[in-house]
Amino acid sequence: MKVTIAGYGSVGSYVAGLFDDHELAIFDPPLGFGTSDDLTDTDFVIICVPTPRLPSGECDTSIVEEVVGLSDPRVAIVCHSTVAVGTTERLIAETGKRLVFVPEYAGESENHPLRDPANRRFLIYGGNDSVTSAVRDLYEGAYGSGLKHYCVSPTVAEVVKYMENAFLATKVAFCNEFFELCETVGVDYERVRQLWLEDDRINPSHTVVTEERGYGGQCLPKDTAAISASARALGVPMEILEAVQEANARHRANGEAEEPLLVAAAQGAG
Repeated sequence: MKVTIAGYGSVGSYVAGLFDDHELAIFDPPLGFGTSDDLTDTDFVIICVPTPRLPSGECDTSIVEEVVGLSDPRVAIVCHSTVAVGTTERLIAETGKRLVFVPEYAGESENHPLRDPANRRFLIYGGNDSVTSAVRDLYEGAYGSGLKHYCVSPTVAEVVKYMENAFLATKVAFCNEFFELCETVGVDYERVRQLWLEDDRINPSHTVVTEERGYGGQCLPKDTAAISASARALGVPMEILEAVQEANARHRANGEAEEPLLVAAAQGAG
């Protein structure tokens, strides 16, 4: 069985490692890897390309759409790239191709805990039933048994991914607000945080406040802006998330955010 990874950045190189016991091809022309034949003479194409932020805040899906247009694998196209809500269903309708959206949680940092398959608890597959079953079989072979597998509509999978990153961004902003309060009243935020975490309902992830302050990297800023822009276009107010972005801009300005990836690594963003 042949698997082609389209996009050989941080996520693509991680995903490629999951399938090193398959015949593997890499398609990333800017890096000098592969040709368009690798997108057709293959069983699966797995898309891991960037979806950068547009000036409007929306998600730029043009690279994903280009790869989908070039791809015609024997079994399915899998998209790990975070895309605007409704993109997968639109592309299925426009192209008739066997496309499944699978949210990826491995993050940007090489030491992200979810890059260890032993730490994975679930996978989500957004697509039509006949296609998602084949994709599930592929990933079950890569990760082994023991994971929960959820086959849902593409839009459910897309919203879940945005909801996760939006919540993590909110958590970071919330903790930074309390950090500022602690600084003002003269108490140690870290001591407050540790006592707060004694409550089992509070998960410790994304509660550390670094000197860079706020959230940075490639995922959280882009995805919070994108889902906010999508919601505005739909007439759905997301006032909390808008406030989170404003607060984060202030936190970053107050910190030493020269290397934003440090925050993503420390917080485990993905």
